[in-house]
Amino acid sequence: MNGAKCAACLAAVLFVLFAFVVKGYFKSQLIERFIKHNYIISGLQNLISSFLIKLKPSSDEFQKCIEFYKSLLPTYETFESELKVWVEKWKSVPDNELLKSAIDTLGVMSKDFYPNIWCLISILATLPVSTSSAERSFSTLSRLKTYLRNSCSEDRLTGLALLSVHRGIQIYIEEIINTFSRMPRKVDFVL
Repeated sequence: MNGAKCAACLAAVLFVLFAFVVKGYFKSQLIERFIKHNYIISGLQNLISSFLIKLKPSSDEFQKCIEFYKSLLPTYETFESELKVWVEKWKSVPDNELLKSAIDTLGVMSKDFYPNIWCLISILATLPVSTSSAERSFSTLSRLKTYLRNSCSEDRLTGLALLSVHRGIQIYIEEIINTFSRMPRKVDFVL
């Protein structure tokens, strides 16, 4: 009986130690993944026109961000002067007309005139906010797989998954019909 109690106590102690180690590991991983790289997002976000007011190019956070992406910039030597022109461009714009997202900023800026800033903002636009978009894709795929199990090819399944995930994109039926009518087909396709 004592041996059984001792084994149960030992198992409980080992479980608590294991849980403590795992908790510490997960905490360190979360810090590594999110908090440690927070300066990158904050630094890149400062390049969007509505955040430029707060931008201090000499700030440690901004300098770390630029240093992190230095190797990706097309002309790093001209970055400081390009940044000065970028800031001056947005100073005269009223607050209600300032852009609030990276996608909007990319839509109105010239890649030729601001190559470094364009590169940094395009990086910001492609950084995921969270992993929920990937998780949403997988849950959509599992729903589609359940529904269509073995009745469609991989290309069709991929297309249906993309349509389901990106519901907000408007689809023009006429474009689709025109595209399919130009494709060579085994069956005559007459409009």
